[in-house]
Amino acid sequence: MGNINIPIIRRIKLVSSDNMFKNDGKVDTEIETLLKQDNIEFINIDLTMPISDCLLPKDLDIIYHLAAINGTELFYKLPYMVAKTNISMTLRLLDYFEKQHSVKRIVFSSTSEVYAGAYAMGHINIPTDETALIAFTQPTDSRFSYASSKFMSEFLFMECSKK
Repeated sequence: MGNINIPIIRRIKLVSSDNMFKNDGKVDTEIETLLKQDNIEFINIDLTMPISDCLLPKDLDIIYHLAAINGTELFYKLPYMVAKTNISMTLRLLDYFEKQHSVKRIVFSSTSEVYAGAYAMGHINIPTDETALIAFTQPTDSRFSYASSKFMSEFLFMECSKK
């Protein structure tokens, strides 16, 4: 579920999904503690596959898309899988969102990694405004897998919101 989710989870009625990829399918102790709370329902699903209407509750108001394979080691070790999985999860959630009329909003969490190329080229400073230039180096660097997948997901969300 990732550490960014923890503060959100503690404050709302939540249905959370995760396939526990980074933990070899196992739930870690922090997540085990959260799952004991009454406001948590956990569903283990693979978001890279089409989301069946029967997998998620019908009364969702907001979807927070925080799922991604991340971690510097994985960017280099599994770059194709990182990019493919992250983009696939976004596409599946957007497909689901378009079909579900009860969902009013979907919130996407990107990453500062999308600005790394522009920073490396000296085009931006830190802290970085979200309207700053985004630039990518040549796609020969495996680290590109995470930043480009998050950037493409941002693009997909923006275009879907125009429908």
